[in-house]
Amino acid sequence: MSIEYTNPDRIDAVDIRPLPHHLAGLQWTASGYGSKIPTRYRVRHLSMSGARRWRRVYAMCYSNVATLYILIGRRRLVLDLSTEHALERAREAA
Repeated sequence: MSIEYTNPDRIDAVDIRPLPHHLAGLQWTASGYGSKIPTRYRVRHLSMSGARRWRRVYAMCYSNVATLYILIGRRRLVLDLSTEHALERAREAA
């Protein structure tokens, strides 16, 4: 199994859109760990067909570090470093 990363040229916007459990101050799981934890972030991804679509950013967390990714069909695309920096700038601006 190989790791696929997002192409920063295909990410044209980032957004903070909290889910109800975020607004209530709750975690997705009791332990805070899991393989598909929805975050409050979204990215707009340009697909191969040319369509732009907002994708929820998920976190895979099993220790004290998490890997952020988006889902394209059944594929997991790990966020590249520049997209993670864009999410950080959006969080600081909010």
